[in-house]
Amino acid sequence: MRNTATLQLDLNDHFAVISFDRVNSKLNVLTRELWTDLQLALKEIKEDHTLQGLILQSTKPGVFLAGADIKELYPRQTGDMKSVEEFIDLGNNTLSMLESLPFPTVALIDGVCLGGGLEVTLACDLRIEGDNPKLSLGFPEVKLGLIPGWGGTQRFSRLYSSPLAAELICTGEPKTRLFDWRTDSEKLMEFGKSLLKSSSSSYQEARRRKHDPKHDVQPLDVSEYHSDNLNRQPAINEALRIIQEGIHLPFQEALKLEREAFMRLVPSTGAQTLMGEFFNRPRGG
Repeated sequence: MRNTATLQLDLNDHFAVISFDRVNSKLNVLTRELWTDLQLALKEIKEDHTLQGLILQSTKPGVFLAGADIKELYPRQTGDMKSVEEFIDLGNNTLSMLESLPFPTVALIDGVCLGGGLEVTLACDLRIEGDNPKLSLGFPEVKLGLIPGWGGTQRFSRLYSSPLAAELICTGEPKTRLFDWRTDSEKLMEFGKSLLKSSSSSYQEARRRKHDPKHDVQPLDVSEYHSDNLNRQPAINEALRIIQEGIHLPFQEALKLEREAFMRLVPSTGAQTLMGEFFNRPRGG
């Protein structure tokens, strides 16, 4: 495997480089096809013992991954909830593979990185932002009556903080800066390789810390998060609950908690109403 309709895989100087590049589209979005192609690429590089690391990037100007293909989450489009469930499991299984590679991983983010796209970066060991003015980092799922479904509620709160996770998820508003590392866009690849080399002896311990339950965590002030849009409030309530409960659990149990909450929200009146409005919204042109 090298190039597909959604990504390119290259081996360069003992590094694997996966470049998201959805053909005939200005955007990279997480479709069933992209998840499947990413799985195949990860299986291939996992067996290459000469590799020192994996780099994820995008070939689309100003876009890393713009989120999930919303059609896959809308039962009226897919035909049934089973299809939605399979789509969520496909993404979660792929990110588990990414997180268990036998070498460190880095995401080079130089543009829009929202929802599931942000969840992909959280499954990497390192995240570097470019200085692209289109940089946009966040979880907009609440605007569809949903929560992150690919580990975002759990990985973000463990890597950074529960209050910041709650702010991003419950408001749905993006940030223009979020992560620890930032550099000029044209220096992303060079900086990424440098960080991977310096992380060769520490990435496994960092993964362990990310997966361990956290016990010294201050409770969230849930009164801060209330939406005038009643269709969003159930998702906000679920997000606050699973952020607070999940951080105390073993990682796989926390992911299960998130998945169960997500699947409850998908067929809810609020989510169905908001997704219906999304698909009925006039498109520019």
